[in-house]
Parts: sequence; C-alpha cells; structure tokens
Amino acid sequence: MSQTIVVTNPESLEDLAAMLVKLMGKPQGMPPEVLELEKLKRRETLTTKDVETLYGINVNTLCKYRSNGEGPAYIKDGEKVLYTHAAVKKYLESRRQKTHDQP
Repeated sequence: MSQTIVVTNPESLEDLAAMLVKLMGKPQGMPPEVLELEKLKRRETLTTKDVETLYGINVNTLCKYRSNGEGPAYIKDGEKVLYTHAAVKKYLESRRQKTHDQP
C-alpha cells in the first residue's frame, strides 16, 4: 500500500520528518541542521542569511554586491532583502570558470 504525501510548508516537512523517524525506529530523530536546510530549500524566497547558509555567499559580500549593482538579482520590500533560488543559481552559474583542460 502506498501513499502520496504533499509537503506544503516547513511545518509539514517537520511533521513528515518526525513521522519518518518514528517509522524507521531511530530514537534520536534527524539533526536540526538537516531539517533547517530542508526547510530553506523549500522556501520561495531567501534572506541574505539563508543564502549564506545554503549557497555559501557571505552576508557582507551580498550587501557589497547590492551596493555595487552586482551579484544575484534580489527583491527589496521596505528594509527586507530577499532572493529566489533561481536568481542565486543563475548568478553562481554565470561565475563558473573553466580550467585550461576543460573544453
């Protein structure tokens, strides 16, 4: 018997993870860092701190990029600065460098 489970928000993901851990019989559960990364991967928009956590671009570097008109495209909502996964991935891909032995 199979079931389809749809995760619609971070809380649902936590519930699903807890259920899986219980079913697998692991007493400790998933490390909080793993749950946090999985929640971030499912968000539509990311804060600068989220981008740093997921993609390794320092918060201060992102700030410098914005002030210089560089870096990934971002959304400005009042004081809040947000990024999309697609924008960060596009920026990182544009920075890809090839070594001399790559075609």
